[in-house]
Amino acid sequence: MQRKRKARKTKVILVLFIFLLAAGVTAVLVWPQLLPNNTLDNPIGEHLKNKVESKRDSYVNSRGQVNDEKLFTENMSEYAVQDAIHFMSHQKVKADEKWGSLQLTEERVDQLIGIIENKRGQYVHAELYLDILYRWKEGDFTQANEDHNAIWDLKGGTIGRATGILSPEEEERYIEKNF
Repeated sequence: MQRKRKARKTKVILVLFIFLLAAGVTAVLVWPQLLPNNTLDNPIGEHLKNKVESKRDSYVNSRGQVNDEKLFTENMSEYAVQDAIHFMSHQKVKADEKWGSLQLTEERVDQLIGIIENKRGQYVHAELYLDILYRWKEGDFTQANEDHNAIWDLKGGTIGRATGILSPEEEERYIEKNF
């Protein structure tokens, strides 16, 4: 009797082991199929990339230069505000990759503040933008990497998180190279 119980227990354990092994193998094979390897490698990611690029086409030319008159308008979209802050922050931050550049000037900061103040109720993250821009207006760039990453997160950034702040020499080289 005890032998039968032991044999049955062994069979149950063996069946459970085989089941768990099969489930594990299935999970390893199926899981990568459920998650996109790279957002741009799937049709939805490609559609979103094209949509983003078409928005930027209105104010960024084929060489990546920004047309201020087309970007800084009274009907500036929240997406464009994020682009402007994001691109300007690149002048101040260390990051492995930087996509887009717009020289950070007092005039541009003032323009953005005016636009955001006038449309404050229409921008979901107006307070964040104004906190960043008023700090920059005062010449305070001690949090520029955090400012960059806050906007970068809003934009769904996956590459190019800021890891620090450029030294004055590094910033000068960035300006010479990009403007």
